[in-house]
Amino acid sequence: MPQSSEMARIVAGLRTKSDKIRTLTKAGFNRKAIADFLGIRYQHVRNVQVDAGLDGLKEGGTVYRHEPENSPERFVVVLDSSGRILIPAAIRKAMEAEEGNELYGRVVEGELRLATAAMTIKRIQDLVARTVAPGVSLADSLIEDRRREAERENG
Repeated sequence: MPQSSEMARIVAGLRTKSDKIRTLTKAGFNRKAIADFLGIRYQHVRNVQVDAGLDGLKEGGTVYRHEPENSPERFVVVLDSSGRILIPAAIRKAMEAEEGNELYGRVVEGELRLATAAMTIKRIQDLVARTVAPGVSLADSLIEDRRREAERENG
């Protein structure tokens, strides 16, 4: 069955272009094929996909799935043939990551963990706050240690 016939079968009964775009995206069709089939601009297809949380579409029809709805804690992304993944907009927002930010990563027990510099600093600050007694100044303690060391050296 040709691609357009398959697409027509899939969207039969749907009334709006947005519903058709979402349905065809979930069926694995790429943006260009959807735009050509519906006679609309590629950007229109992309905008509907982004609004629906389906903006991870790659050529060849791989789509990220975000589960459950509106929850950035659990999601699925697809590794493309170049080894890249697209981090969905909702996840980037939860990470406070923006275009151009560097992400720092590490593998822990086979899991990839990514964080922005700001989130990494915040995590370290929280860790230090839990281990240092309230009212203790680490800077003052360091200065005092250096002074004692200098006194010992000068003797």
